[in-house]
Amino acid sequence: ALRTDAQDFQGEIVPGLPKVDPKVTEAVLLLHGIRDYGKWQEDLRDHLDAGAHKRGVNAATSISNYDYLPLLPFLFGYGRTLHIERFMDRYAEVRSRYPNAPCSFAGHSNGTYLMVSALRRYEAASFARVAFMGSIVQRNFPWIAQFQSRVKEVRNYVASSDAVVAIFPSVFEMIRLVPLLHRFPPNRDFGSAGHTGFTQVDNAVRNVGYVKGGHGSSLGEPCRESLVSFLLGDPVAKRAVPPFVKEQNGWVVFAHSACVLLWAAMLAALVLGMWIAIAANAHFGWRYPWLPAAVGLFYIFLFFRF
Repeated sequence: ALRTDAQDFQGEIVPGLPKVDPKVTEAVLLLHGIRDYGKWQEDLRDHLDAGAHKRGVNAATSISNYDYLPLLPFLFGYGRTLHIERFMDRYAEVRSRYPNAPCSFAGHSNGTYLMVSALRRYEAASFARVAFMGSIVQRNFPWIAQFQSRVKEVRNYVASSDAVVAIFPSVFEMIRLVPLLHRFPPNRDFGSAGHTGFTQVDNAVRNVGYVKGGHGSSLGEPCRESLVSFLLGDPVAKRAVPPFVKEQNGWVVFAHSACVLLWAAMLAALVLGMWIAIAANAHFGWRYPWLPAAVGLFYIFLFFRF
């Protein structure tokens, strides 16, 4: 019979199996966003380690990474399911490795969407504290109505000039306002929470802001101590508060309200560019068939890089 304890088992099948650590009392899972490689995760992990030592807390931080992922392919579904499954693999590893520690989460941009998608797909997923930065989740996400028993606290850091959130994922939220499209299942959780904040709020679910800056402003040093204080479970009265500004950038607010028109203008510009390439080729007697093809390839390049 097998007599080796599970935490001491090593073998050819799983040679790198991490050992169980029942002494850890706080586990934090970090997930970066689109169009970056997550350097901020390492910085925040160092601050969490230092903060845990200062507080006498035995904490462990796990970083979940994936390759550089452009915005537009992700918005339209490219690689989304795979990344959700990878995130849940890391979550399961954290929960099994630290059985006595509640799992908290901090994510930026795309990472916030992957987390709420995991909540919807996997009923076993639960979190003690959740910190969102540059969130691309819909502002009407049902934290209180549907997930209050599985997520104890939420802090959503809202930026003063997050044009990325205000323009791109917000358009899906606008589309859902159209009759017959209110469910819009393929992208139902995309939205503007990083710009507008969540609408379902109470003492447990709060918007924090406005943090001065754009899409990555909450990842910087000014918010670092606030994140550490929240994720390590400091009492509410003792939690650090980041510096705020009173108002959001007027141009970004306008861009959010006109995001559907901006998307339409961008699509019209793409169509116009292709039309010009085809018309120019026709004008020169179709001697340059590569011209429309080059424009098409350039569009594909932009799609997979932006």
